[in-house]
Amino acid sequence: MGLRSTWQNNQQVRRGVMGAIAGSVAGITAAGLEGGILQRYGVAIFLGIVVFIALKLLLE
Repeated sequence: MGLRSTWQNNQQVRRGVMGAIAGSVAGITAAGLEGGILQRYGVAIFLGIVVFIALKLLLE
């Protein structure tokens, strides 16, 4: 089974990849922000959710 067919047939793989991308974008953003830890985590969580939803809408 190739990567393309796994991607097309397995919803769990797609969600995992989208979550990994969204989490890495959120983590990089949080690391680059200045301010308190709650502000950084708040922005990172919000951004991670937005990126995940955007990828979900684009890829399905």
